[in-house]
Amino acid sequence: MLGKGQTLEFTALIGTDGVNSMVAKALYGRAFNPGKIGFALEIEAQSTSPVDESSALRIDFDAAAWGYGWQFPKRAGHTIGICGLQACNPDMKAHLTAYPERLGQGENARVKGHFLPFGDFRRKPGRGNILLVGDAAGLVDPITGEGIAYALQSGRMAALAVHRAISGGHA
Repeated sequence: MLGKGQTLEFTALIGTDGVNSMVAKALYGRAFNPGKIGFALEIEAQSTSPVDESSALRIDFDAAAWGYGWQFPKRAGHTIGICGLQACNPDMKAHLTAYPERLGQGENARVKGHFLPFGDFRRKPGRGNILLVGDAAGLVDPITGEGIAYALQSGRMAALAVHRAISGGHA
């Protein structure tokens, strides 16, 4: 698992290493099915004028194949983003370029991107004494892409399960 002939011995292992999980790859041969994984890009668009109440959350389901675009206000601007199944959107950056223009927001801001395992969650997130949590287990909200709450909750549950197994002599 560590490479270069190195090994790791453990009583229990909780894989918290994200969507590109090496622990999941060791268990299943790959972290996720590339045809089912999502990808998101977003920009933080700054504004010199205060955001008014008419600047409500906007979601457009035609901004990307098997995905959507979003814009939501913040104190000093707004976040504009786009996401969809990676297999259906080989040029997600082109979608992100077109979407702000469609909204009348032609900013050239720094782009952030990340994979979203929203189409390939694990029915059994682990095997034996190895558990996967958070993005490594495919736990992400399929609509919002939010995963921190799922990571925290699944991490807590995994830690509790390991504690119970060790203290009960089952590890």
